[in-house]
Amino acid sequence: MIYSLSTPACRLLIAICSLLLAGSALGASDEDKTNKVKISYDGVFIEDFTYLDGVSRTQNEAGQWQRRRLALEVEFELDRVSLVLDGGVGQGSDSFNWRDAYLFIDFPKKLELKIGKMKQKFGFSRSMSLKNNLTLERPQVLDLLNLDRASGVSLAASPENIKFEMSWFQSKNEDDELLSSTISRIVYAHEKEHYWHLGFSLARESYNGETYQVKSRAETDVMNSFLRTEKITAEKVEYQGIEGVWQRQRFMVVSELINNKIISAKEGNREYSGAYVQGSYFLTPDKHRLSDAKLRRLRLRGDSAWELVASFSYLDAFSLGDGFASSTTAIGLNYYHKSGLKIMGELNALKINQGQYDGETGLAVLLRMQFRF
Repeated sequence: MIYSLSTPACRLLIAICSLLLAGSALGASDEDKTNKVKISYDGVFIEDFTYLDGVSRTQNEAGQWQRRRLALEVEFELDRVSLVLDGGVGQGSDSFNWRDAYLFIDFPKKLELKIGKMKQKFGFSRSMSLKNNLTLERPQVLDLLNLDRASGVSLAASPENIKFEMSWFQSKNEDDELLSSTISRIVYAHEKEHYWHLGFSLARESYNGETYQVKSRAETDVMNSFLRTEKITAEKVEYQGIEGVWQRQRFMVVSELINNKIISAKEGNREYSGAYVQGSYFLTPDKHRLSDAKLRRLRLRGDSAWELVASFSYLDAFSLGDGFASSTTAIGLNYYHKSGLKIMGELNALKINQGQYDGETGLAVLLRMQFRF
């Protein structure tokens, strides 16, 4: 999909942003006008190495280095209104692109509004940044979600222990057709003796005859998605998800289940599903920060921290005689340093159950060097 700033939704959003900023300036008191704009930034550099052995695919060499991301997020804040810009290079491309550009308004009573181009968030793992991941690659079940960054509006409310978010997005595809999606997520979080939360997500995406396809790297191959379904001419795609997080001191468990249904009059309806579970344990007296139903940046208690991570994921994208099904089992070790350095190492065992590579297995070695500034 190609997302354009010239869509009707984006033009409307720009107009709304301009009116809000003008209203804030004209309505400010003399005391408010003395407030200065606060500028904050968060940059990241990520370099990955992957070696995959055992699967007879020919798209890539078995081992490769890749600059996964070099990005900078800048936030301009004035009172309760912020402008967030996020751009960079990476993922096999040397060209610069704007990932996010949105206005954030923090209303009283824990009500938040975002307007502009941003990530379409669904569930737990998709709602947090790659740089906060427990494992190098996102769980392969997230490959069911063809919800890319787009222009839209997101409204979130957090009364007591409830987190509710509803979003609407609009974009243009390669044929200049307007596509729209709606996403909602509700989470109940318990934050007293130990943290746990349970959440549900729903999404609906209008395709208008555009093709839908699942493409997966199976959490092992960085560049090419060697597991694929056929292209399906779809009218709409519906997603449902359940998430759960449990944390007690150094130990944390995260799990999600996602199901989707593709409505296609031409090729027939399809239904895919998958799930994952991840476990984390710090060898040092540290713990992950969880707030607002998201995993936040780690705050070290000392100069450094060591973390053991294990995960299992499964994706069933096989229907009507086409597609694939695969599972991955991984164990890893993460190192954090107060300078912003994070080093991740992981062994990942892949098993393919159906499709072109049915019965094949593979073993991947993944390494990452990440530096935040």
